[in-house]
Amino acid sequence: MILAVDTSDRVGLVSLELPGGDCLVRWSDRPREHLEFLHRSLGELADEADISWTDLSRAAVTLGPGSFTGLRVGLAAVKGLLFGGSVRLLPLPSLAVPALAAGAERPRLVLRRARLGEAWAGYFEAKEHLPSRERILPMTELADWLIELESREDLRLVAGETVMDELADALGSAAPRIEAEADPKSQLKALAELARGNGALLEGADIDALLPRYLAEPSVTPPKERRP
Repeated sequence: MILAVDTSDRVGLVSLELPGGDCLVRWSDRPREHLEFLHRSLGELADEADISWTDLSRAAVTLGPGSFTGLRVGLAAVKGLLFGGSVRLLPLPSLAVPALAAGAERPRLVLRRARLGEAWAGYFEAKEHLPSRERILPMTELADWLIELESREDLRLVAGETVMDELADALGSAAPRIEAEADPKSQLKALAELARGNGALLEGADIDALLPRYLAEPSVTPPKERRP
């Protein structure tokens, strides 16, 4: 069995893949209330599947980029379930979920809101599930980049609603065609597939030391130095 958790964005996702291949899933209908959602959903899934969490073959959790509180809640919940056991953990980049949900047959640029006026951008090559480039950009620079990329007819631009609104304001009539992120069911399917994939599985003390990415590396653009 494989447990997968993503609380990096407004809507939380939880998938539990059973030995026969069926998936039990939950997603939150109240954005940003990840703590209550995870507590309720994990209990319901354990009861429905009639399992102990020590029965898992592996777990997966997204580490960022994403919501400060959401990432902390998701990682803490998964680490708590695995504490003292032998279940291995697969850390996942958050942008991989909407990227795979959008389809992997073409290159994709996935955009998500960072802090005010900034966005995370993750570039995924065709057939690849992990980003080859990922960076945080002010909205004005991102707008210029998107104008340059517009000539690539095979590139899919995927974004959350808040980023799409800000880009529309920044670009005006020059805004390229951007697709909204897939619905929760499609993202849950992508999350389960990523959790089954190849990757560096952590165990023991490595899981205990694991941090959300906002603590492991800068997740915001440092303010520019003020001139006297």
